Amino acid sequence: MRTPTRLTILTAALLATLAGCSLFEESEEEGGALPTDMSRRADGKTATAWPTSLPEADVKKRIVQLIPAYAKDRQGWATDLHTAFKTLEVPHATPTYCAAIAIIEQESSFNADPTVAGLPTIVRRELESRAGRYGVPSLLVTAALSKNSPDGKSYNDRIDALKTEKQLNALFEDMTGELPFGRQLFADHNPVRTGGPMQVSIDFATTRQEVQHRFRRPQHVKERSYPHAR
Repeated sequence: MRTPTRLTILTAALLATLAGCSLFEESEEEGGALPTDMSRRADGKTATAWPTSLPEADVKKRIVQLIPAYAKDRQGWATDLHTAFKTLEVPHATPTYCAAIAIIEQESSFNADPTVAGLPTIVRRELESRAGRYGVPSLLVTAALSKNSPDGKSYNDRIDALKTEKQLNALFEDMTGELPFGRQLFADHNPVRTGGPMQVSIDFATTRQEVQHRFRRPQHVKERSYPHAR
């Protein structure tokens, strides 16, 4: 599993090659100084943070301008990015938003629930592994997966139809709550240990969440697509 340092390494590389992320006109009002590792611009000049006096609506307008035109719901992405930066106390600045936007574009092309290749194979391999580890007979697993799940389809059919992590999370929540050995095999053991297209580690996100004291329920992390790398 990758470590949180991946974000630092990737951000540093991206900051040196952000010519594709639009910059504001030189006449735009500038704010305070940025840390050295955040102030490098593609044109060699030094970037500054956006003015702290800038109204939130204007901050979001700037973010929208930085997001590629092809992205669906640019306003929604801008709102989510602004919330993340504000929560994590990351400076509001063109280079910092460009770095985050470049990572989102590379990892998900601004698709909040992209297709993941080979999910059915991953799930069945994990089921076989965990059943063997806990001594659950394969015949019992086969019988359980033949049962209808809460959405009316059998668990086998849902596994075979898996395409996205959102579908996978919903499947494992149902299996954990409905199958007789569900909690033993599946609780906190989703075989794809990330939340959303950005491939964030659930453990890392939960730890970060607890440190920030922003949310009440650990489950909240799994219900959202977290925009941070593992």
